[in-house]
Amino acid sequence: MLLHIPTCACVIASTVAIEGTGTFNPPLASSFINIDFFVGWPVNATIPNGLVAVTPNAGGTITGHFDGYVVENTTASIERFLPNDTGSAVYSEYVNELLIANKNDEMILAKITGTATYANGGLHGFAQVYVKLLETFKTNIPHHKRFETTIPGLEWINYGMFVAEWVGVTDSGTGNAKVEIFEVYSGGRRDGQPIPAINATGTSA
Repeated sequence: MLLHIPTCACVIASTVAIEGTGTFNPPLASSFINIDFFVGWPVNATIPNGLVAVTPNAGGTITGHFDGYVVENTTASIERFLPNDTGSAVYSEYVNELLIANKNDEMILAKITGTATYANGGLHGFAQVYVKLLETFKTNIPHHKRFETTIPGLEWINYGMFVAEWVGVTDSGTGNAKVEIFEVYSGGRRDGQPIPAINATGTSA
């Protein structure tokens, strides 16, 4: 079953976007990082608004724009399951604060907010990602601080726009999912005019 994709995530499929008469070309996207992601066992709770599941981020390996890892068992996702009268699929509002690090143990906090779909023994999700650099520290220090300087070569992620897509198999018993985070940037104006705020047509800020 196809996921109802939030507007901000439609850019992933910009190559097949329907032509329109708006101001802008469809946004573009390029791969930022891939995560071979593992989660722990979820804990379910019933609240006034319905069922929620809290699932620890158990670890993972990162490749792409930089190599690194998911800092294990420090953060978790929270899913609130949504009403559905359209079929057998289960949908959730998915929120995760994923703490990741490069090989120098420099931390990046990725705040992920989107929708997950569970059907036919599998899952699929789309989400917007807000990325924030954190102060450099070793992973055994149990406190995090906002990053006030910069990780060389990654300063631009403070103001970049990102979306994530992921898939997994719910009945595998492995807790493994494949996650890819994309940078999203402007496709430029349809009339070819420049966009002064980003200094060039068809480029990101």
